Amino acid sequence: AVRGGGGGWGVVTSLYLQLHEYTTFELYGFGDGVTGDLGVEPTEECVALMPTLTPLLTEFMNTYIMVPSLVGVSEDHSNACGNPGGLRLFCFGDEDVDNAWASFLVKKNVTDIPEGNCLLKIASVAGFKDHADYAIRAGASNPRLEGRAYDRPQPALTTLNGGLTFNVLFPSAWIEQSEDNLKIALEWMGSNGYHAFGGATHTANDQANSLSSAHRDAGVMVFAPIDLMFDLNLFPKMFDFSDKMNFPPVFGSNHASVLSGGPSKDDWSKRCPIEWTFEKRAEGCISAQESIYGTKFLKRLEAIKEVVDPNYMFDCNNC
Repeated sequence: AVRGGGGGWGVVTSLYLQLHEYTTFELYGFGDGVTGDLGVEPTEECVALMPTLTPLLTEFMNTYIMVPSLVGVSEDHSNACGNPGGLRLFCFGDEDVDNAWASFLVKKNVTDIPEGNCLLKIASVAGFKDHADYAIRAGASNPRLEGRAYDRPQPALTTLNGGLTFNVLFPSAWIEQSEDNLKIALEWMGSNGYHAFGGATHTANDQANSLSSAHRDAGVMVFAPIDLMFDLNLFPKMFDFSDKMNFPPVFGSNHASVLSGGPSKDDWSKRCPIEWTFEKRAEGCISAQESIYGTKFLKRLEAIKEVVDPNYMFDCNNC
């Protein structure tokens, strides 16, 4: 089943636990705190500066994760931090956010800023021991399982995505090619880029799963309007379209909907017309599954599917 945003389901047949060394947790807030009894909030002076600081905060956070060398940060320190959206960084172990942010402000000639540079160390102040502790105490406690965080969004039979957007995987290699490419990526994502994976994805597990090469090689995943991506002709610049028999993976599987899909089969630079019927789209356009996994990898997954579930007990909406 296609996962993400509801509408995805399956049965766990085996479980492998890979333990990692327990490291310190820090949650950095850029101008936004955790209100209520946790009492981690920005100062009035920093709140007043947010209209000026927000574009800088967004650029710094995304650059720290995607191209850390531009802010004087090592790959290891960059890989220690991630972000699922919003102006926050979730860091585990050794990182260098505090010093890098201060240096970034100097580079941008920003000097009129309060002590601490409006950077909140939320985990340290509130005493969060890990991400789950933060989630529970910040309001995501599971009402059925005391002391556990709940899934958000909740599982659903249909996806939360309306269908006119898709999660585009911006390749790390393409972003790192030039500052112009980084600028394009920053313009697309703003503070809502999905940075839950990155430089250490290749070594984070045994890779015995269905994640595509595009997902493993991505610098960021961006929830973007499909038509605009094609109108700007970005896909041929980011991905290799030279082999016309094999469409490459370009999308993440999160929030895929019945209207999601790849380009026209006749011209990979043109989007599949949304006004076409499902039957015509299936005939004339690259499918959602093929644009997520790529032609070669999808064939392998479909072959496995036919062996383990020949009667299609597990299926997804309009797959």
